[in-house]
Amino acid sequence: MYLRYVSLLFPLFFHEISGIPNEKPIIIIGAGPAGIAAATRLLENGIDNILILEAEPRIGGRIYSTKFGDTNVDMGAMWCHGQEGNIVWEKLVDMNLTDLVRSTQHPRTFHISSRKELGKDFEQKLYDIMMEILDSEQAEENESVGFAFGKIEKLNYARAASKWLEHVTMSIEGSLSWYDSKSKTTYEECGGNQHLNWRGPGYKIFLDILMKKYPTGSNPLPIDDKILLSKEVTKVLWNPAATRNRVEIACADGSSYVASHVVFTPSLGVLKERGEEMFVPRLPERKMIAIKRVGMGAVMKVFLHYPRRWWRDEVAFNLVWDENDRKNVRNEFTQGPWMLNDVNNIYKLNKKPNSPIIVEFISYLKKLEIYQNKEKLRNLKGSNISISNDLCNKDQEDQKVLRQHLKEARQKNKIARIRGNRIEIEGQWFTVEDLKENESDIEYDSDEDSDEDSEEDQTSGDCKITGANQEKNTTEVQQQVQNKEDGNSSSNKKKETNKNGESWITRLYSIEMLEENPKVLLVWITGDVVPALENTDEKTLLSGIEFTLKKFLGHLYDIPKPDKVLRSNWYSNPHFRGSYSFQSLSSTDNNIPDLLEPLRTSNGSYIIQFAGEATSPTHFSTVQGAVESGYREADRLIGLYKYPLLINSLVH
Repeated sequence: MYLRYVSLLFPLFFHEISGIPNEKPIIIIGAGPAGIAAATRLLENGIDNILILEAEPRIGGRIYSTKFGDTNVDMGAMWCHGQEGNIVWEKLVDMNLTDLVRSTQHPRTFHISSRKELGKDFEQKLYDIMMEILDSEQAEENESVGFAFGKIEKLNYARAASKWLEHVTMSIEGSLSWYDSKSKTTYEECGGNQHLNWRGPGYKIFLDILMKKYPTGSNPLPIDDKILLSKEVTKVLWNPAATRNRVEIACADGSSYVASHVVFTPSLGVLKERGEEMFVPRLPERKMIAIKRVGMGAVMKVFLHYPRRWWRDEVAFNLVWDENDRKNVRNEFTQGPWMLNDVNNIYKLNKKPNSPIIVEFISYLKKLEIYQNKEKLRNLKGSNISISNDLCNKDQEDQKVLRQHLKEARQKNKIARIRGNRIEIEGQWFTVEDLKENESDIEYDSDEDSDEDSEEDQTSGDCKITGANQEKNTTEVQQQVQNKEDGNSSSNKKKETNKNGESWITRLYSIEMLEENPKVLLVWITGDVVPALENTDEKTLLSGIEFTLKKFLGHLYDIPKPDKVLRSNWYSNPHFRGSYSFQSLSSTDNNIPDLLEPLRTSNGSYIIQFAGEATSPTHFSTVQGAVESGYREADRLIGLYKYPLLINSLVH
């Protein structure tokens, strides 16, 4: 009887609780798929005194369908990944709207920069190898996709196209390097077709379905007047010691709002960049660790519109760079950002600026097969590298010293971890030389990033390599190392790098045709070049794509210049800072549960909740994961006000 009485009165309660301007019982930050899902779930259950604050001048978040050519194109999310257990597909089935998506076949054609023929069955074999890598039982728990690939025996068959496969993997994972993402994750694939693409209207039609504006629009949910656009949240003030729920929200335009409950849905990239200072007081330690460790990278799309369709009936072009062309193209096309080559991408500088560079390899040594083929390093252009057995022996001794200090620190309940030839103790980094010189004077400052699964074994036994090239920028290289430690994809901050590296056009790996947009091509670019390329001028971008197309296909097609271009900028946009999340090598299975765990008041009431694709333990990086998370957090609130005595048993 009591529960029935409460459930009848809770809509009235929500209408009366708000008594001052800009105060709402529930404020949702972000109008992406997670925020829209949470709002629509609440509205469907009679909770309508809500407000949504969206930083962009549009709704949708990383669903962004916009007119280009004959129809809409999806700048962000574009796939419905599977059917069984996929909430997106299930909604389409329930409403008899499955004709909004179509199955997209992957291409069966490879093109080599040297214009050699590979054979008709080569691509399918590569896809089989890729799936073997992603699902392989050979992979270890804390092993990157890239290193797992190196263990597959069939690699010898696919070595000529391994770079292409690397970029395909990065586009799936969303990372800037396939050495950043784990080979084994908690992601659960939905059964059925994995390549369902949205027709003409694009993915945004699904948001209309959630809001009941489609297919008829005769009885839409009352959501439009609850969304405020261009409201970038800068501060979230909360009090964990309070007995009454009250959250104050400040926006960049000077406006402020008060709520009893906040559902926070912005991307993990925003939390990585601003989470430290956005929340006052600071977020709990475990949540900050999770934010730091879960990965966030970027994939770039470039849409090209042509005055005529020149590619005939091709479905797509898969581009494989011949190794000689990969090295020599930097002399043929010199515009735009340059990325560090394999060796230079992993090293750090010695503290003393005038001493030789000490190149510190981590698991990448295994990929380059240093132990079996040292000449491979010596022959890398511009590296001038020599290998010393004394250095290898010294490295092994250094690892013993570091492991001993790690053991002693943890025995004293200090947070410590080993990275390469350094150890972090309570937030301070020490080399072996530091430890020897200051062994009795080490100070311990607090730091959020403990590492229960120490990675010292990954570098044990690796050699150091010295070289004569001392012109690298110390800050830039240290940033690369720190990015890997923070769960970010590598090279996030680079804009311009050494010209002895590789041209950005070698990261252009696939060009797709859009079935319902006959004069438009979609160019995919992945890897460490994406952050720099997003800020490259349009003329340089088009010149590089045109050069690449003619190099690969100029002998087969008469290729005109495009008359329109549209490109994504998810990484450089401060409201996203990346495309989608992935489980990095430094992440653990506990990080996503820590990321989604709500903040509570002293009496246990939810005060700030977290949603978004990165908070989905099994469907991160997808729209279905974002929608599930929005429903999850809405259900917590529905349970709280409908059945307050049972809330602790409803949603966990």
